[in-house]
Order: sequence, then structure tokens, then C-alpha cells
Amino acid sequence: MGRSDIPKQQKREFMRRLVDEGRWEDACRRREDLRAGGMTADDAWIQMEKEFPPVEMPEPTVEDTAEAEAYQAEVKELIARTEGMTTSILDEMRWALSKAGENVRPSEAPSAGAFSMWLWSQCDLGHFMRHVIPKLLGRDEEQQREKELQRDPGIAELERLVADLEEREGA
Repeated sequence: MGRSDIPKQQKREFMRRLVDEGRWEDACRRREDLRAGGMTADDAWIQMEKEFPPVEMPEPTVEDTAEAEAYQAEVKELIARTEGMTTSILDEMRWALSKAGENVRPSEAPSAGAFSMWLWSQCDLGHFMRHVIPKLLGRDEEQQREKELQRDPGIAELERLVADLEEREGA
């Protein structure tokens, strides 16, 4: 396989920009299509750079600036209000999950951790769900198990006896 004539630094900067703009995966798919169509790797990269120029960001308006300042003040107030608060990470996960897909203000969050998790859900819902759901399900199953043991303390004794029997049979 031949060596690329495109400098690595140029490729890294282009990739970082597209990642920041949320367009890297689309650009990669386009590059793969170009390669499948017979283009060399360098030609496909150059074409991809042409098709994915920088996104022009509009200048912020006075209203945008005022809204950003108000939002920042709400975040600071949330941090001050919840500083030193002891919270359950599972409760924070549940709250963030319950608000995923909604527009939430920092002042509505029960804690800074919950708001942070909600922000995570807004940035990458799939990643958030893949990490949060198993933890919540595992904890919910554990809580259900604790309730069963509280309801019938004999369950633990039966489980111990079954484990002893299995151990003897395996020995």
C-alpha cells in the first residue's frame, strides 16, 4: 500500500474539525463511497475535503448573548445550590433518563450531577443509553432481590443450602 502525499497534520486538523462539527461519520461514508468508485485514497480524501468545507457560524445576536449569559447564571446557581449535596448517582441517572429528549433548564435539575447526565443524554443519546440502562437495570434487579429477601428471609437460607448441595456434588 502506497504512502499518502497528504500531510498527517492536515488530515488530523480536518478530522478534528469534522468531529467538532458532528460530520466526521458522514465524511467517512462519503470517502468510502469514493474509494469504492475507484478513486485512490489521496484523491478520495481531497474530494472529501472539498465536499465538507468548514461550517460558517453566524455571528451571535444580542439576544443570543443575553440567553447564553442567563443560562450560565442558572448553571452557576445550580452548582451553588447543590454544592456539598449528597446524591445517588442512580437517582441522577433516572432523572436524566426521564428528561432525555426534553428541553431542560439548569434550574429544573435536582443536582449538578443530574444536569450533567442530562447534558450527556443530549449530546449522545445512544452512548448515554448503552451506559446508563444496564446500570439502572442491574440496580433495580438488586433492589428487587433485597425486597424478596425482606419479604421471605427463608430464601437466603434456601439459597445457601442449594449452594452447599451443588458444592458437595461438584466435589
